[in-house]
Amino acid sequence: MKMRLLKRVAACHEARVSYWLHNGHVTNNNEKMSKSLGNSFTIREITVRYHPLSLRHFLLSAHFRTPLNYSNFQLESASDAVYYVYNTLQECEDASV
Repeated sequence: MKMRLLKRVAACHEARVSYWLHNGHVTNNNEKMSKSLGNSFTIREITVRYHPLSLRHFLLSAHFRTPLNYSNFQLESASDAVYYVYNTLQECEDASV
């Protein structure tokens, strides 16, 4: 981890990333995700449909050594969880005013 950060600093003269996240293999609906199978997505494609915080929640909700199963249902659940958190925070703020 430190070596990757050092390489990034050497290449760009500053560190834009403070943390690295690792996960197991990514699957799509329990099938290997790959370009050759045509079932892979870029982050840009995913964030068009889902909020970036939903994607972050989805990625952080899995243990780093286990395979990560991408599915629309999983991202919908993550999106609902993020919405619930922000809605609760808004309700708390409204109640305190």
